Amino acid sequence: MKILICTNYYYYGDPRIADPWFSAFTSIPRQMGHEVHFLDHYAQARINKEMFNDFFLSTIKHGGYDLVLIVLTQEEFRPEILEEAKKYTTLVGWNSDDDWRWEDYSKKWYPYFTNMITTYRHIYEAHKQNYPNLILSQWACPGFYDGSKVPKDIDFSFVGLTYGERGQQIRQINKHLPLLTFGRSTPATNLPLKKRIKRTIANLCRIPYEDNALSGPKEVNGTWNRSKITFTPLRASHGPGLQIKGRVFEMGLSGTVMLCDLNPALDEFYTRNQEYMDYTSLEECIEKARWLLAHETERQKISTAYYDRTRKEHLWEHRFKKIFADLNLPQ
Repeated sequence: MKILICTNYYYYGDPRIADPWFSAFTSIPRQMGHEVHFLDHYAQARINKEMFNDFFLSTIKHGGYDLVLIVLTQEEFRPEILEEAKKYTTLVGWNSDDDWRWEDYSKKWYPYFTNMITTYRHIYEAHKQNYPNLILSQWACPGFYDGSKVPKDIDFSFVGLTYGERGQQIRQINKHLPLLTFGRSTPATNLPLKKRIKRTIANLCRIPYEDNALSGPKEVNGTWNRSKITFTPLRASHGPGLQIKGRVFEMGLSGTVMLCDLNPALDEFYTRNQEYMDYTSLEECIEKARWLLAHETERQKISTAYYDRTRKEHLWEHRFKKIFADLNLPQ
């Protein structure tokens, strides 16, 4: 099968590093035996939206693609271009954040695609009758970074951006239990005095100073692979709701224990207290982290079960096979 993947290439705008979307969506179908081409619609549309749309349509008309998968972000495409393009291929839109973007964004783009994918079961169940070409899928683990044999020299870590209550939560946890943190704009709980002073001065002068940011997916996964426990808040960046973040699956082969917000939607994918642990308050989060650190045999049992379930059911290969089957396309 000949596939065109349209997604971002840059990792948080850094041209030196490939985004995990790009790596998973191009590498995995290729490993499955398909011919995969790539187009960064986000970057190209920012340069010249009109020229990009003309180029995109010409590419679809003459490319002979069986499937074009577009990771939807903003308003890069003109509706009439997508309407025309789906005459020549199976045109599929992959949505993120449908819990808060369905009404204002995803729903209005649905008519211009052959099929549209959502990762939210409650959105799928609520709208599948009126939107029959809606497909339910989910994030997954690429399988590129296996940390099951990596020594766990970090007790408790967090890797990610800080928004909403995260900064406050990190500081609160760190008052009671050391939490090693990495990420742009994330409170650096593990910095020596000299770097803390530099960071304070930079903040006062409004100068960017990212002393605890990791440089890309390899380093992010490397930290998960070294961590006994990973703090995994699941609050959405918009509104008070909970989400299933990509990292829920991405760190599944790391050998860590995921310690996350209680989210019943996770029950579809993992068994709580057996394949991960959750909490309903920061006090409970701290208590469970301490328990895990004091009971290494039990911690390893949970991390191994998490690993095994991810390996068996939650790799990107599993997701693509299901998507291709839903679209009646070759595996």
